[in-house]
Amino acid sequence: MKYCYCPACNRLQKWNWYSRKVCESCGRECVIFDVKRSVFGALMYAFSAIAVILIILHASWYTLGLEWASFYSSVPSDTSTWLIFGLIFLAIVCTFLDLAKAEKRAQERVRRGINRPK
Repeated sequence: MKYCYCPACNRLQKWNWYSRKVCESCGRECVIFDVKRSVFGALMYAFSAIAVILIILHASWYTLGLEWASFYSSVPSDTSTWLIFGLIFLAIVCTFLDLAKAEKRAQERVRRGINRPK
């Protein structure tokens, strides 16, 4: 995850790939640096991928009635729906935890000095 630090106005902000290397507040050039993601980032992607697979299986069997997904008939529809929403909720929670940890790491790196090793 990349962050942008503006030494002129002492502001730390997340950097978007489509942004230029300028501060959103003052318009001066900022320093771009990378912050390592936490394990919550990987969990977010894993929970999202499992939810997508379950959505495809659910739609294939319960909505379209496709024969290749007949093994999914052993899972009740209500259970499947709750499981999908639970996984999506867990992915959202992991996203917030990952962002919070990355923000904390970025602030620590600015405090230490950006050019120093991680």
